Amino acid sequence: MANRSLAKPKKTKRRGVQVWHRTPIREMGPSIVPLPPLTVTPHDNEIMGAPQVVAIYWGTPFNTGGTGKTGLAINLDNFFQRLLPSRYMSLLSEYGVGPATFVGSVCLPHDPGTPETLDEAALETKLRAWLDGSLLPRIPGPNETSLLFAIFIPPEITVTGEDADGGCAYHKAVKYQKGLGKNNLFYTALKWAGTGSSAQDLAALTGTASHELVEAFTNRSFEQGWYDDSIGYEIGDACSSCGGPGIFDRACPYPLSSYWLQSLRRCLREADVNLAMDINRNQDGRIELFASAPGYGLWHAWQNRPGVDQWSSGSLGAPPGVQEFSSGPAVFSNDDGRLEVFILGIDGRLWHIYQTIANNGWSSWGPLGSPAAGIQSAPAVFKNQDGRLEVFVIGTDGALWHNWQEQKNQQSNAWSGWFSLGVPSGPVPFSLLADPAVSINIDGGLAVFAVGGDGQVWYIFQSTADKTVWSNWRSLAPPPPQPYFFEEAPEVTRNVAGEIQFFLVDRAGPLRSLLQSAPGDVWSPTWLNITLPAQVLLGPTVTRNSSGLLEVLFVGDDGALWNIEQTSQSDGSQSWSGWNALGNPSPLSLAAVPVAFLGRTGTIEGALEVFALDSAGVLQHIWQSAPGGPWSNWEQLAQQFPQVLGRMSLGVKAVKKSASTVTISVTVRDSSTSTPIAGATVTIFDDTGARATASGTTADDGTVILKYLKCVDPETKTPDACPGVARKAGYQNYDFLTPYPV
Repeated sequence: MANRSLAKPKKTKRRGVQVWHRTPIREMGPSIVPLPPLTVTPHDNEIMGAPQVVAIYWGTPFNTGGTGKTGLAINLDNFFQRLLPSRYMSLLSEYGVGPATFVGSVCLPHDPGTPETLDEAALETKLRAWLDGSLLPRIPGPNETSLLFAIFIPPEITVTGEDADGGCAYHKAVKYQKGLGKNNLFYTALKWAGTGSSAQDLAALTGTASHELVEAFTNRSFEQGWYDDSIGYEIGDACSSCGGPGIFDRACPYPLSSYWLQSLRRCLREADVNLAMDINRNQDGRIELFASAPGYGLWHAWQNRPGVDQWSSGSLGAPPGVQEFSSGPAVFSNDDGRLEVFILGIDGRLWHIYQTIANNGWSSWGPLGSPAAGIQSAPAVFKNQDGRLEVFVIGTDGALWHNWQEQKNQQSNAWSGWFSLGVPSGPVPFSLLADPAVSINIDGGLAVFAVGGDGQVWYIFQSTADKTVWSNWRSLAPPPPQPYFFEEAPEVTRNVAGEIQFFLVDRAGPLRSLLQSAPGDVWSPTWLNITLPAQVLLGPTVTRNSSGLLEVLFVGDDGALWNIEQTSQSDGSQSWSGWNALGNPSPLSLAAVPVAFLGRTGTIEGALEVFALDSAGVLQHIWQSAPGGPWSNWEQLAQQFPQVLGRMSLGVKAVKKSASTVTISVTVRDSSTSTPIAGATVTIFDDTGARATASGTTADDGTVILKYLKCVDPETKTPDACPGVARKAGYQNYDFLTPYPV
């Protein structure tokens, strides 16, 4: 394992072009701890405002001869098509990077029996020759700023140079033709991983490519974009490395590299890209939505009146000392109509918050703790027959755990405590995976479903009349030779007859479903298999329509929301319509599993409404104009949820300086509309990024005046001598502490 050099990058001249010889990504394992908070600044703001990517697949790992693509190249095409419109990339908007597009890819031959060593200049000569020979689909113009060529290097070629040596990839800016004033040819070179496994090679290449794209988009030219002056790190360097652990964006199911989020002063987490929300109805009929917004706490939006498209929103904050969540919320109604929300904090504990009276008023956050083994899933919650709420999680030991109210409608943290329901038993022990799903049998007993490590669906249910004793785990595996294998959590509901039915996607692709043939522990011997119109990225989610029949929705790899309707259901038999494409809020993709609810459209009862968060974190919805009727177009629900990261911009200017203090004016605007944002809390951090030195809230014009000490002694809290120019102009270290009031 190579050590990460903390040396500041050095500047050299080559062929009249400035080149940044930064430390490349190196082979580092998951034990590496990210650096302390960076202070990245935009310098001359040389970013890619609207990135366009061309992939160059060079050699036999990527092409079958001529221009034919191997499976690896086809997968990489799919990777780029999903990555660039995803939330992972949308979050770069806080650095000024706009929507990215995939121009396309080309396959170029190279003889695998002819090893070759190229220095960086020779590789750049090759790239220029490909451009001059019209082998690539796009040629950079004299003033090009946003076209990036991603060159995948075959195993028989070694690329050397100060940027290339020792790392798995690098990116660089040069001139396409001599005599141009500025660099206009941008490329990244991605070395062959050579793991011996096609799956591992793909994972290594997607992790490395995502790292380089992020850095090239935010710092396209040497020292002219976003990076940290003190150690020379770009936004990917402190958070990811070759061979390091990846994160997953459900909209782009390939390992991706983390990167620095300046607005949150930390590295990107999976919860930042995998947004989650839940929905329920207030006692008075108003729909209320809940979503975890990284860095913002738990947000909720609610109808002002049932059936009226007028909404209010606000923040329920986060538990003291927790600030963020690592799962989506689960919301359920108490027996007296009060909503209660459950969510996993980044401290590993389950937290809850509840309405103190039906329809209005919220408690403070309360801890429900965690099993001794810890929690690895999102919570699932349901109401017992006697009205008590019960919550379920899967522990890090792979077992199902539960915790319940001691009495219905209680408003306290004094729940039962955590108890294990164990794991399925068999010849080979295995854990439960994904998230649990819970429903209720017609006799009032709860039933919990989960996918096991064997890839099959397992369930357990309350088996006695008083609902205090649970059955053993039962397998719902199809009879041989059905090769079903599941990896995601099931979506569980009840049909109009009260029978439980669940849906989930098989690894092979079809949507599978199984139905109770009679209420209780009796299941149909035949699985329902529904051919999908696209690969499932988000979902499925299931709801009942005004006729009591089921509707299934999911977001496909084409970016569209799809739905299918049950046309009949009786005595265990059912029929379904064809798939209906409901589109997406173009040009954005959807970034959260959609939630559907049977509500009111105007005065018409029974119309379905679907809500989803797009890749910019904006709440979108689509609805039926009448029960079973046509669907509307996608519409943004104003700005009821916070623009989750990357949607705000800061205008900062010095007002007054003295020997020990600086006074600045900060204006906060929505970066997409330039609308001033009132009520934003702006916090100035000290030079370490660890302590706030001044804070204030913006007025109606989005502006706040802040005065703070230039340097503060941590013991005496008094001005201290500043070593060198610690703050440049005195206001480089600014950030949002809570971007909206909580």
